[in-house]
Parts: sequence; structure tokens; C-alpha cells
Amino acid sequence: MNIKAQRSDTGGQFSESKGLGTGYTYSITNGTPTGVQTRLIVTNNSWTTVDVAITGWYKTN
Repeated sequence: MNIKAQRSDTGGQFSESKGLGTGYTYSITNGTPTGVQTRLIVTNNSWTTVDVAITGWYKTN
């Protein structure tokens, strides 16, 4: 899967991490200031409709 962060107030998107898989820890680039909501955009590598299930956790700095 691919993932990137997006600021909710401006819609600005940050660098996309590509080719993520299971069993690894990844850092997601996110320059959203404190107090502003962020959403994560998750995509796959092909232009097909798929069901995606993501398990795990994330930590903010």
C-alpha cells in the first residue's frame, strides 16, 4: 500500500510512502502543526478497486 498525510485545514499533502508491507515500522512525513487535524490517505499500486484492511497503530510526535 501507499500512504500520505494531509492537513485538514488547507488540504496540503505531504510526501507519500510507497510499497509499505507487513512486519515493518514506517515513518509518515507530516508537517501539520500541533492542534490541526490530519488525515491519512491510503492507496494501492494498481488502478483497481480493492478492499483494504489496515491493522496496527500510529504515534504522533
